[in-house]
Amino acid sequence: IGNLILVDKVTNGRLADKGFSEKKKILHENGYRLPSAFAEVDNLTDEIIEENTMRVSKLSRSKVWSI
Repeated sequence: IGNLILVDKVTNGRLADKGFSEKKKILHENGYRLPSAFAEVDNLTDEIIEENTMRVSKLSRSKVWSI
């Protein structure tokens, strides 16, 4: 979950087998905002993905699925 970004079908096709730097460029050109953890790096590491997974998890629990 930590490295997933929801995009439209056309953009997804353009991202398919590109490196992360090229993906960032395509996403920016198409108006997508990246999480700050992704915007500041040229390569995704396991650590960055794990940190973003935790961020999304906390956000989901507090905002989306709060009871």
